[in-house]
Amino acid sequence: MQFDESSRLLAHQLVDQLFDHVQQIGSRPVVDWHSAAELEELLRLDPGRGDARVLTQLLLDHSIQLHHPSYMGHQVCPPAAPAVLADLLISTMNQSTAVWEMSPAGTVIEKEIVRWLCDRVGYSAEAEGTAVSGGSAANLTGLLAARAHWLATSRQGADGRMSSAPPTRTTPWRAPPRSWASRRPTC
Repeated sequence: MQFDESSRLLAHQLVDQLFDHVQQIGSRPVVDWHSAAELEELLRLDPGRGDARVLTQLLLDHSIQLHHPSYMGHQVCPPAAPAVLADLLISTMNQSTAVWEMSPAGTVIEKEIVRWLCDRVGYSAEAEGTAVSGGSAANLTGLLAARAHWLATSRQGADGRMSSAPPTRTTPWRAPPRSWASRRPTC
């Protein structure tokens, strides 16, 4: 499917269907529970049910309704309309801020957002950062940044000059005893 007139019509119908669904969310249950076997039968794709509106409605009807006023969620919150529309824009453009050449505009926007966040928490003008896709990526990025900082500062001598020697550790890392590693949590 290309970006042709039929795709445009489908996109407009989808946006209308989604907004109608959320605007009428209070009239439906938070979730319409079915067994896995029932859901498999309801949602199984076959050539006779290829209409996108029908398939979308099945998905809407048999999903947890995050926007429902009675929804008390775990970790997932309902997205706001501007976020949904921004996601449509972002998904359509599919830019990557990994390097400047891939997304000049996105890279500038990312730097502005990071600068704004740094200012909000009181970091210095030299502070920098990057946006990542989620918590795991953020944690790994933080570990890599900490490692890079440690490597850079551990190679710096008392006189402030960098050494080409590998970094040294004052306390060698040792694996925990087997008895500790095999313990099960007690919660």
